[in-house]
Amino acid sequence: MVDATAEAVMLDVQQMQASMPNVGAQSSFYNKHQQAEQFFSEQTGEAAGSEILYEEFDVFVNGINIHYGRWCSKSNDAVDAPTAVCVHGLTANHRCWGTYAQLLVNSGVNVIGYDLRGRGHSSKPQKGYGVFGHLQDLKAFLDEIQQKKPILIGHSLGAMISMAFAAEYPDRLSHLIMVDAGAPPTLAQLMKIMVVLRPSLARLNSTFRSPDRYVETIKSAPFIGPHWNAVVEDHCRYELEEVNGRWKCNIPLYVLDQEFQSFGGAIDPLVAIANAFMDPIGLLMKAWPPRYFPYDKIEVPTLILRAPGKNREAGDEFLTEDGMMNMKREIKDATVLTVSNTNHYTIVFAEHEERDKTIIDFLTRD
Repeated sequence: MVDATAEAVMLDVQQMQASMPNVGAQSSFYNKHQQAEQFFSEQTGEAAGSEILYEEFDVFVNGINIHYGRWCSKSNDAVDAPTAVCVHGLTANHRCWGTYAQLLVNSGVNVIGYDLRGRGHSSKPQKGYGVFGHLQDLKAFLDEIQQKKPILIGHSLGAMISMAFAAEYPDRLSHLIMVDAGAPPTLAQLMKIMVVLRPSLARLNSTFRSPDRYVETIKSAPFIGPHWNAVVEDHCRYELEEVNGRWKCNIPLYVLDQEFQSFGGAIDPLVAIANAFMDPIGLLMKAWPPRYFPYDKIEVPTLILRAPGKNREAGDEFLTEDGMMNMKREIKDATVLTVSNTNHYTIVFAEHEERDKTIIDFLTRD
């Protein structure tokens, strides 16, 4: 199983090595921002006739710029409404939260989503990555925007960051929602996850003749294309930048390389696979040390959402049922839900009645 999966990882990712950018290079990541914002407003703002106001802001924390978006009701009640702060995954950006934002704002909750360092329109420095680097950014960001006790929602890597924050600063949030992450994978599962991540990684090394061509390429992915909606498209267009007349994703490869290194891996598949075979137990302990799973330190009500559907093949889910149930046993006040007919991506992008009802019930229970 590991041999076949390792070979599959190498096929798409090896091509990225030759063009790894100099880590000193900075992208002009504000290119075409105005177009992206216009597209978003046309889909979910006034042009769509909704009562949701969406705005974007920048703050300077930890020596970098953090770009974020805010969704709220146009009514005066929005000033006193509770706020959910959303933390996206490894190769995403804050626009991925559009579906959740609509649900929450319509239920009386303001929503803030921010671009992690290295993503979207936030700064892309040479260092500061990994769960605990992002944790410090999140703390500084919440301090700067004066959010003293928000609801915290995280997906994938964002769920790991959010869980670490909940353990480190238990009095700085009211609720924790972790979406399809939070349990340590087995080595075989980790290799399958790398296969799932191939398209996300491969797109970082490609250029396209137009934004539409980029969108068409992403849309061809079998785990996203059939579930395509306005939020997915906006998310894709938002991350584009123009370079020498071509279009590319604005996440530099060195960002992902440093993220993988923080977990004991590497963006170079040959290095990652060699490490796995030479010392699999040591790799897992370095990649997923106990401090990444501080279940006993989480004091706030916690909702864990799991996507059971396949991404590329059966059994490649990011959070297994066993992992989710172990989290339920170990976390003091945990509620769990397997969100039927979703995969790692559609659990965020797609509408889902049972998931939405569970989230609102969780946030409004006595």
